[in-house]
Amino acid sequence: MVRCGFYPSGLLGDEFRAIGFWVPVDRPLSEDTVIHFLEHESVDVANDSLDRGRSAADSSLVRNVESVIMTPTDFSPAR
Repeated sequence: MVRCGFYPSGLLGDEFRAIGFWVPVDRPLSEDTVIHFLEHESVDVANDSLDRGRSAADSSLVRNVESVIMTPTDFSPAR
C-alpha cells in the first residue's frame, strides 16, 4: 500500500487520498480498531467505494465497517 497519496484503483475501491490512520488509545477498541480518513472526489465516488469495500471486507479480518461522510467547516484548516 502507498503510505500517503492515492491507492491504486481496485485495491480499496476508486482512487482516494488517505488523510491518515489512527488507532484508539483505550481498551477494548485499541485491540482491534483502525480508523482512517479518506478524501474522495465526490460523495457518489465515496459511496461507490464504500459499497465495494464492504463487499471485500466480508472476511474474518473485518467485523464491522462504518462510514461517515463529512465536509470541513468554514474555520477548519482542512480544505
